[in-house]
Amino acid sequence: FAGDAPDAVLWRALEAVEMDGRIRDAGGLDSWVRQDRFSLGEAQRINLARAWLSSRPVMLLDEPTEHLDEAQGERILERLLARFSDRIVVVSTHRAPPLRDVRTIELQP
Repeated sequence: FAGDAPDAVLWRALEAVEMDGRIRDAGGLDSWVRQDRFSLGEAQRINLARAWLSSRPVMLLDEPTEHLDEAQGERILERLLARFSDRIVVVSTHRAPPLRDVRTIELQP
């Protein structure tokens, strides 16, 4: 996940992507859980938690809400964009949620 991050920071990342309860149920941060134990949506949210932990100045989120229901995807993406407000964030998606304070560029074939 993020080897040097304190547990409290890891839990905040998991809360931001609504995976904290699932990880607690699986035994917490120190438990070993096989990848096939997660749904596609849960795996996607774990990847988004990894992004949440990143300090990179430029972020590319490719289909970040894939495998998530619409409302959950919007909530999580809003949280991520708020966290990354001081960075350049490129979101590539087929299903653009309504977002505030963003510049949208639509590419046509």
